[in-house]
Amino acid sequence: MSKIRYLSHSNIVMTINNFHGKVFLFGYSQTTQESLAELEQKVLFIVDNNQKLHDTITSQGVCIYSVDAITQHEDALVIVWGNHCEANIKQLRELGVKNICVDLDLGGYRVHPPKFIIETPPASHLAKTTRTQHDFILQVMQELTLLEIPFETHPVADVRATKSYKKNSHLITLSYHTHGEEIPNLFRYKESYLPGYVTFDTQGFSGWHSLCQKDIKVELSQIDETKAKIFYKKIFKKYVKGNCSKYTQSETSFDFPKQFLFFPLQLSNDVVASLAFFTQEEVLSKLADSLKNTSVKLLVKRHPKCEDRDLEKLLKQMQINNEIILYEGSVHDAISRCKSVITANSGVGFEALLHLKPIYSFGKSEYIECTSTIHNLDELTILKPYKVNKTQIKKFLYYYLKRECLHKTTQIRKKIIDLLKEAK
Repeated sequence: MSKIRYLSHSNIVMTINNFHGKVFLFGYSQTTQESLAELEQKVLFIVDNNQKLHDTITSQGVCIYSVDAITQHEDALVIVWGNHCEANIKQLRELGVKNICVDLDLGGYRVHPPKFIIETPPASHLAKTTRTQHDFILQVMQELTLLEIPFETHPVADVRATKSYKKNSHLITLSYHTHGEEIPNLFRYKESYLPGYVTFDTQGFSGWHSLCQKDIKVELSQIDETKAKIFYKKIFKKYVKGNCSKYTQSETSFDFPKQFLFFPLQLSNDVVASLAFFTQEEVLSKLADSLKNTSVKLLVKRHPKCEDRDLEKLLKQMQINNEIILYEGSVHDAISRCKSVITANSGVGFEALLHLKPIYSFGKSEYIECTSTIHNLDELTILKPYKVNKTQIKKFLYYYLKRECLHKTTQIRKKIIDLLKEAK
């Protein structure tokens, strides 16, 4: 019976270099020619079904034989890679070859791959979001098609953050806008804080993200400072200088007060509101009261999609009482001029990281470690801007956006192949 091992390319190279018997590479393909340079000087052979190549020697000095030649060696190790892995494995099994290694990186992921299930948001939900999710879904479908991986799309009729799933070793499910326990082959996605980025995690988003269960200090310490700075300059230019955010930012002029705190509000019915330690109304009231008789003002921006009439009445009354200043302009203009930002776990709070501003948060989020967390309302009465660790924030942005999010086709293709290799 054939023994088949599925290994990453680096482990394939290591296995070949450490193997003491004869090694056969299946197929004189471009993949084989490129891989020969990685292998140490040892006894190597190539087998191919093309009779014209038999008994010839390659430019690298390697002999090419028919596939039947493998059966003459009991200790043979056969490496299978390239576009015809499944057919090659079938042929080797029929010949009774015992020791086969399949390169997962170079085509092996196509051998009996699990099917992808892509949950897609309803049209009503997509209409409220940016193009990020549209593009992500289309790119995933395109890459799966190019990789010849089977998939189905399952439209989500009702967006619910918590849903029941069961382990299925034959399916890889991309779950839309959910959070919950980690289940093999289940991955949860939704648009991230910055346009173009999608969060992709085993447990969820915001304060439910698996990142919130980790201590990433070691990972951050290992990030090259220069790389983090270069990446930061790139995203600062695109999002801050370009006045780019999830929602279109107006260019209207505004007479900002000399000193102010910026409080961008969130949707009252947003599921992440359950991760806040207090309501927005409680924070508004406490902040307004603590800033009385001071020169520091409270600048408040209502969420552009907010339809809460009770909140609207409260804000108008607080404005009449000179407790707050309502603002409708660009979040980047406000963040750049404020002393600090107050938030539970909003996208604007994350954008404040791009400005390297002090952030006071009163809710769980992926970026809570880069903020000063408010666990008691009385702490809001003694807010003082703290010294921001700029290098640490730049490293966090690099880590989160590069490793916890997906962006552009190249990252998506790599992620798909990784998921296939790791499927359980």
